[in-house]
Amino acid sequence: MSANTDWTIGEVLKTAREKQVGFKLTYFMAIGLYALISIGISLAQEATVGTSGGIAASLIGIIVTLILFPLGVGLGLLGIRRAAGKETAVSTLWEPYNQAIPLIVMFVLMAVLIVAGFFLLVLP
Repeated sequence: MSANTDWTIGEVLKTAREKQVGFKLTYFMAIGLYALISIGISLAQEATVGTSGGIAASLIGIIVTLILFPLGVGLGLLGIRRAAGKETAVSTLWEPYNQAIPLIVMFVLMAVLIVAGFFLLVLP
């Protein structure tokens, strides 16, 4: 391979420490928003449908997962942008909703492939 492997763990940790300066508040605000939205949706679900094991509760759980998935991608996008040295605003959290349909299709496809792989591993 022609990759440059001339690095040490100390250098990587030093670079990571330098990149986190000034970023923690932005990331904690984004995580706080994610948590508030998640808690709000969960409380609304509990008040309306409940979490009893019915079909309605299962469908609502799937919908909640599909709503929160792009937010999780937004959190990852914040970290990637910071590592690339680009501007990281809390509003980056909402950007994945522009690509929500492809993200959800990817999420469902990933779940199907994981289940298929599990069955192929366990059944033989």
